[in-house]
Amino acid sequence: MKRIIYMASSLLIAAVALVSCFKDPSLTEALPTKRLSVASLRELYEGQTITLNEQNVGITPLSGTIISDISSGNVEPGKFVMVQNFADERNDVIVTAGITVSLESAEPVTFAKGDSVVFDIRGATLTRENGSLEVQGIRSAAIYKIRSNCVVEPISLTLAELSADFDKYESMLVQITAADVLPIDGGTKYEGTKRLNDGSGVNNVNIYTSPDATFASEEMPTNANFRGIATSVNDTKQIRIRNTDDVTITSIPHESAILITGFMSDPAGTDISVTDGYLGGFEYVQLMATKDIDFSTHPYSVVFARNAPSSTAPGEGWATGGTRSFKFNLTSGTAVKGTFFYVGGPEKRIAGSISGTEKTTDISETAPIEANRANWIRAIPMGTGSNSATAPYGDDFGGSTNDWLYNRSSYFQSIAVFDGTTVTATTAPIDAIFYGDSGYASFRLFDATTSTGYLIPNNDWYNTTGLEGPQPYYKQGDNTFIYGGVQPTADSGNWASLGGVYSLSARVWIAPRTISYSTLLPTGTPPNQPQLSDIETGTTVTKVRE
Repeated sequence: MKRIIYMASSLLIAAVALVSCFKDPSLTEALPTKRLSVASLRELYEGQTITLNEQNVGITPLSGTIISDISSGNVEPGKFVMVQNFADERNDVIVTAGITVSLESAEPVTFAKGDSVVFDIRGATLTRENGSLEVQGIRSAAIYKIRSNCVVEPISLTLAELSADFDKYESMLVQITAADVLPIDGGTKYEGTKRLNDGSGVNNVNIYTSPDATFASEEMPTNANFRGIATSVNDTKQIRIRNTDDVTITSIPHESAILITGFMSDPAGTDISVTDGYLGGFEYVQLMATKDIDFSTHPYSVVFARNAPSSTAPGEGWATGGTRSFKFNLTSGTAVKGTFFYVGGPEKRIAGSISGTEKTTDISETAPIEANRANWIRAIPMGTGSNSATAPYGDDFGGSTNDWLYNRSSYFQSIAVFDGTTVTATTAPIDAIFYGDSGYASFRLFDATTSTGYLIPNNDWYNTTGLEGPQPYYKQGDNTFIYGGVQPTADSGNWASLGGVYSLSARVWIAPRTISYSTLLPTGTPPNQPQLSDIETGTTVTKVRE
């Protein structure tokens, strides 16, 4: 008996001595045992549960490097996943394979991602649990850690390659490059099941995050490189990331000191008027600073541009002027990084008016309620309420209209921010959005023959370089995105919030902006009921991360 124990102990010590991070021992032919690899262990399974013993696996311990991360909560309790590089000396190849290990009685896993371990599997069982091939019944006390902080590099695959040979890659660390995330459950957080699409032609591989994962409630990017463990769940093919470090955002940088985060295009009552107690405009846009800004030392500008159903490409782009585009120069005031500020008409009311003397909540800098005092950087009359292309209302360009921010379904509207106050036909904005009816013939907004139209920035929805080369204009190449949606009942103070998540350090959108409409002044609502917090807080506003 002592001799048998001594032999087993000697073999374990030999394995411990030889094992390294992710490369496991190849025992010599002189040892009276079978050489055991994870790959050969997986081959033993033929659809029925197997009890592992000396006859089918020999007495060599199994070894590998743990790739799962129990601390993140995105792996089942009592289980870990490990991979092994096995040197097949006879065929002069390195065989890589992974396996899930289930501890006896669901004991807590005390090992960390990157731990290299070795253990005896005799007496354990090999079976598929809910679709995943597992070694079950291993005691935690029987597992020996050899070293820590071992780095396992993922296997780069397309989704088509992974799907075609999923059993081979099951329980291994894989990486999918530049995959779009298509929510199945409609959510934008990590939690739940999302479909991945990398353009390789398959749509049957999902990414799954447990509601118990520490990052489950965080916003998930819409396109990224995803590194994770290939996991079978019954007939479903999944990738499970360990934590958000497994996600590399592939969004193009959006280097903008100012972000467009919302707008009031349909205030209650008249939009623009200078008669009967009106000052010249209730429309406004909400913006956010991504750095501390002193506009007196570094000016910017904002342009509203209108496009009626019959409009063609603007000859001077954003600087066309007249009743087509209207400019605000931001040359005074300050904005703190991560805070909202406003540009628009002089009324500075949150949702329009009932009449010239009965207006909605005051959100000016001197509002009677301190919590409603917004940071206004530029507010000027936006016209008389009638169309006049020659009326000098905008800063440098922009005439008079009855509304500068359209809210009619057949129209197409755009807002842009510029670095500096000089805007010409060749000036590209640092941020821009387009909204309106997706069925509108907006293809006319770009003229390829004359190279005229609205220049666009690189941001969450637009890219100045496409697959076929430069595409600096809206409606050129794949720059076709439009914020759609149907606004609620007209003249009810309909607020449009553009909510996303922006990384201040990476200067990219973690989650792109989406549009949400809310009615600030439903029928019967007192005009002073809407508050500034209604448009600056909540789940639909843009958020920034350091």
